[in-house]
Amino acid sequence: MQLLEHELKFRLAAHRTRLIRRWLESACDADPLFPADEVSTIYFDTPGFDFLREKTDGHTYKRKVRMRWYGAGELTFLEIKYRLGAARDKLRIESPASSRSVVRRHLEDGSLTTLLEPLRMSGGQLPATLMPVLTIAFQRSRYVDRASGSRIAVDEQIRVPAVNRRYFPGVRPDPLPFAVVEVKGPSTRLPPGLSAILDLGGSRASISKYSECCRRLTGSNP
Repeated sequence: MQLLEHELKFRLAAHRTRLIRRWLESACDADPLFPADEVSTIYFDTPGFDFLREKTDGHTYKRKVRMRWYGAGELTFLEIKYRLGAARDKLRIESPASSRSVVRRHLEDGSLTTLLEPLRMSGGQLPATLMPVLTIAFQRSRYVDRASGSRIAVDEQIRVPAVNRRYFPGVRPDPLPFAVVEVKGPSTRLPPGLSAILDLGGSRASISKYSECCRRLTGSNP
């Protein structure tokens, strides 16, 4: 497990994303390893959508299980993320499956669920039955606050390129009308040097890309 850290999220209207990225480029350092790339994620849930309901019903304790890859890279990663209020913890391991092989499979393919077994064997507390629900893709820019060491990510062009059609009628290739700014660090408060996130239109919000995309696909939750 990673050390416990806090994650603050802010919603930002899509048309203001370029403005906040310009400010971050001047006020912060670009992430030295991965300054920007496209992120693709398959989200898994139980047949009763328990993970989704933990979010929509306002539970203090929330979980996410997902497979993630970056850009055109072949590596994929398995994650289970636990959240208690603003505090979070995550188990993340490399998957033996390549992104190329994963993308070729339909989300209705039950074999995708078997790819989670290494996560279970590594100590991930997974429900007995899980299913791939949808794929979410977005552009991510990463920065580091020089004063606090907090890590900032700007996620934009958030869209759903693939769905499990047993649960959703179809994809929504058009992006959500907002971006998400995430600040991760040791504090439960926004560092003073990052207050411009609020001045430039960011509003503190408890946002889940997964729940937002599910709601947009169905007009409500499954």
